[in-house]
Amino acid sequence: MQDLVKSWITEGTLMRTKLEHWAEVVNRQDSTEISDLYHENARLFPTFGSLKKGKKSIKSYLDQASIVSIKIHYGTLNYHPEDRLAEGEYTFKLADDSLVSASFAFKFSRTGLILEHASAPKNIDSWKVRNEVSICTLLTASTVKSILKRNQALEEVVA
Repeated sequence: MQDLVKSWITEGTLMRTKLEHWAEVVNRQDSTEISDLYHENARLFPTFGSLKKGKKSIKSYLDQASIVSIKIHYGTLNYHPEDRLAEGEYTFKLADDSLVSASFAFKFSRTGLILEHASAPKNIDSWKVRNEVSICTLLTASTVKSILKRNQALEEVVA
């Protein structure tokens, strides 16, 4: 049981490191470098816009995105190590100096590349509805399974 808890901590730390690296790269505003963090067949459900499939489509989207910087809100992060999922909130600054707060979810490959990335703005509008459905689709089955396993393992440790 201790090995399971240790693996969750290790995987959570690795995912946090991957998220921090992603934010650093986004803040450098290099679309090629950012897209290199995504798997060749990755899917991006951007905060604004429609589903992007594949690294080339993601890079094309990033070339046109007006994101100047991004800040992860570490107090909101949740990790689901068995499924290599991370979720939380971030705020990004756009070229017009406006700030957008959004919820996000990342699913990582075993090699650490981003397989899926979904984002939805915190304010309610049509983008939020569509993207929150995407986030739910991405997270629901895997997250529920992971949470149930984690709770069962924690109950066994406490018992």
